[in-house]
Amino acid sequence: MLEGKILLATDFSEAAAKLTETLLDLKNMGLNEVMLVHAVDISREGLNTDQLVKENKKKLMRIKQEIENSLGMKTIVKVPVGIPSDKIYELSERPDVSLILMASHGAGYLKQIFLGSTTHNVIRRVKKPVLIEKFQKKDGEYELVCKRKFNRIMLPIDFSEPARKVLELIKKMYIPAQEIILVSIIESSSSMEELQKSKKEARSELEKIKTDLEEHNINCCLSIRIGQGVASSNIINIAEEEEAGIIMMSTRGKGSIRELILGSTASRVVRYSPIPVLLIPVKNRITSMESSSFQADR
Repeated sequence: MLEGKILLATDFSEAAAKLTETLLDLKNMGLNEVMLVHAVDISREGLNTDQLVKENKKKLMRIKQEIENSLGMKTIVKVPVGIPSDKIYELSERPDVSLILMASHGAGYLKQIFLGSTTHNVIRRVKKPVLIEKFQKKDGEYELVCKRKFNRIMLPIDFSEPARKVLELIKKMYIPAQEIILVSIIESSSSMEELQKSKKEARSELEKIKTDLEEHNINCCLSIRIGQGVASSNIINIAEEEEAGIIMMSTRGKGSIRELILGSTASRVVRYSPIPVLLIPVKNRITSMESSSFQADR
């Protein structure tokens, strides 16, 4: 079961105000503490930072009270001054922080871009899991796309070492899912014969993973999907077809440059996916996740 704090980063936008609705899902997975963070952006000219810190702390204290009263989750507030993505990264490095929760867009939202610049800059650097919530507008107000996102989880798997390490993490976590969808995408093939061979091999590997997860007491329906073409668009399309509640994936795959934390497929999925994405940073090992903050409770 998960332990430690959720770092909830807010810019006080309409979308970010709905992030607290995600906390119940995370509490059910074992996370019982929240760090509310709003960074005063020092790059904006003409700001009275002392006054802003005071005003924003009052706003966070009201949210803190709501969280503690409605969910019973211990909550602290932080109002650092600086570049928001830098300050969120610095706070995420604290050993008691297990997961970062952010909105897919904020005050500078453009309709053609699903991911805000602060969120993008954070996920390119952090070494902790990041849950990027997605929103839709209904009757003029923002609401979460998926309110029970962990019921149907989609796991893209490219059979790389990072993807396999994510699977090892899944075995250690308590996730109250009804179904986990294992997905592999064949990105290219020189002939129909090669394509069919690749699909057969991918299905065989996914069947082995399915069996392995079942043997590790993953007590939910496990299904398999194979796609072909561009990985990111296929992942998103299959997630929509399967009515998945969340996509959980490694930040890097087999094609990523070793030094980059965020690979191109993960970057495109998190930017354009209409449903929430939980990005799990994996470099040479599962950073911060094999520590006491991510222990099994089976």
